[in-house]
Amino acid sequence: MLHKAGDPKDCSNYRTIALISHTSKIMLYIILERLKAKIENELAEEQSGFRPGRGTSDMLCSIQVMIEKVIESHKEAYIIFIDYSKAFDSVDHSLLFKTLTMMGFPPHLIVMIQSLYTNQEASIRWNNQHTESFKILKGVRQGCILSPHLFSLYTEQIMRETDVDQYGIEVGGRKISNLRYADYTALFAKNHEEASKFIEGLNKAGVSKSLKLNAKKTKYLYIGKNHQPISFEEENIEKVNTFKYLGSLKPDSGDNTNDINARIGMAKKRMQDLVNIWKDKTITLQLKIQIMKTLVWTVMTYGA
Repeated sequence: MLHKAGDPKDCSNYRTIALISHTSKIMLYIILERLKAKIENELAEEQSGFRPGRGTSDMLCSIQVMIEKVIESHKEAYIIFIDYSKAFDSVDHSLLFKTLTMMGFPPHLIVMIQSLYTNQEASIRWNNQHTESFKILKGVRQGCILSPHLFSLYTEQIMRETDVDQYGIEVGGRKISNLRYADYTALFAKNHEEASKFIEGLNKAGVSKSLKLNAKKTKYLYIGKNHQPISFEEENIEKVNTFKYLGSLKPDSGDNTNDINARIGMAKKRMQDLVNIWKDKTITLQLKIQIMKTLVWTVMTYGA
């Protein structure tokens, strides 16, 4: 178990980590290499997580352009930032294998993946004593190189069942309904009615796959003049003026000043944290420049 943040006495603040043998890792790399082409064919263009030639900068730039275009056209839009309740831990194993079969993945590779999850058991140690063992029927193994790809395929099926093509905002002649980076999901709707239907449809499809939306952590930006609150399951979703998406501040005004200032502030702090290195005369100037580029410059230019 790895402590993420928050109260160390709260079990929900811990992430399970799979300990995998070197032999298994070699096998997993081989399986992934054989699946890569099929995975690329199955994932929609909107999913950029763990895919070659893509990164968070693509998502941040796309959202920024969409906000600016909506403002320029004097239209309205809802941008909903989805939070799944315990996303990676909620993937149902039987539904995952069913999804892989429906997508047409080679049966022999599915069987190999199944072998990683079949007959898994766990127990909890408390005060130097262990509880009775119990079966693990949900959750992809965090720390396994296959897991992010399996999760992306799992949520891809949820998006298909939501029929996302009926929603979205037109930008440059193309309708965009969502942008995803692994479990970081942003939905786009052109009005209140569409936003409500979209989030309800996604939640319904997600629940059928044991993946439920977290209303308390889901937020949305509104651009326009006729705002109406959105909710699902009789719980209001919080409207915010700025949302931190993939580490970058995204305001409903499209103004990046606060994000730029935050980046500069983080870079300054990083410079101060490394003050002993800057003062060390035994470290060459060339190495200091390399450290600067690696540890400071990357912080300031992230998402640019």
